[in-house]
Amino acid sequence: NQTISTTPSYQNLTCSGGTVNTKTVASGTLSIAGNCNNSGEQVTLATNNPTTNLSGSLTTTANMSLGSGTFTISGDWTNNGGTITPGTSTVTFNKSSGTQTLNSGGSSFNNLTHSAAGTLQLTTNDLTVNGDMTNSAGTLDANGKNITETGNWSNTATFTASTGTVTFNKSSGTQTLNSGGSSFNNLTHSAAGTLQLTTNDLTVSGSLTNSAGTLDANGKDISLAGNWSNSGTFTAGSGTVTLNGTGGQTMGGSTFNNLTINDAAGVTLLTDETINGTLTFTAGKITTGSNKVIIGSSGAVTGAGAGKYVYGNLQKDFGTGAQSFTFDIGDASNYTLIALSFGNIGTGGNITANTNGSEHPNISTSGINANKSVNRYWTMTNSG
Repeated sequence: NQTISTTPSYQNLTCSGGTVNTKTVASGTLSIAGNCNNSGEQVTLATNNPTTNLSGSLTTTANMSLGSGTFTISGDWTNNGGTITPGTSTVTFNKSSGTQTLNSGGSSFNNLTHSAAGTLQLTTNDLTVNGDMTNSAGTLDANGKNITETGNWSNTATFTASTGTVTFNKSSGTQTLNSGGSSFNNLTHSAAGTLQLTTNDLTVSGSLTNSAGTLDANGKDISLAGNWSNSGTFTAGSGTVTLNGTGGQTMGGSTFNNLTINDAAGVTLLTDETINGTLTFTAGKITTGSNKVIIGSSGAVTGAGAGKYVYGNLQKDFGTGAQSFTFDIGDASNYTLIALSFGNIGTGGNITANTNGSEHPNISTSGINANKSVNRYWTMTNSG
């Protein structure tokens, strides 16, 4: 075993030797003007928790333990096979220009910060961050890699998602997400805690999945080009969710404040969906199948017309008193609305409406000449 002194500073530092040996970094500040290479020994910063400033690159094929200190690196981080134990450390990447690369080797980080005008680009392996992820300057380039985040995500610069998935997985309590205005590709919340949006609206160019816990929009707007899947809890707050893909989208499992449909290829429901604010049609239909769109008692529908309506079941909840509502429904090809009004409702309830572009099944017993009838009928079902 050997102790690495923190004085004086080093030009380059290489740790090598038998794998049973341990090199312990002394307390203080370890400064390396060049590169650091760990090629065969356990290097521990966990005993004395020094501050480490590495101006060059780190290459390791052996184990490292980071402890609770801070580790600042201006070059590349390459883990080619060692296990890096993050402890409660903070690793900061701060190359001022150009690109520095990060190959985690499959080991996780505690807190990870990118703080300079250059680009931090992930390579080779996916990234796991057990603490907070902070991108305060320059560009964080996921480069098609997946990122798993257990702490808070704060981006006040540029995040380039590429084709990867960012998964938030705090098991309890609240983790926050400030997108900084940058978009995600796929975004998943997969644990029992709460993922709460802060500061900026959220844009997801792929799919958004909330498979556990709570996704709290916290009054922020969400724009989504892919599929919406919620099997946990979605708290809409006062925000608007906009589905704005181009190839057709699916959605399931949520109650919304405002919902906007802006996909000319349409949106297909996997479950009932409730809108308590305003459902806005900009482009495309909602196809319900056996499910239904539910408009709350204070909700409304706007923008409907040819090619922009509910194809299937539309339910409207009604309170008491005078009420009116237009059911913006149709079939696969035609917009065939129903306008309904009540002078007075004594007990609140709901009505579900749909339409079928064929002969009514009872036409033969109706006394109407089937050759002179309109080949369409509407069904309205009252509950309450």
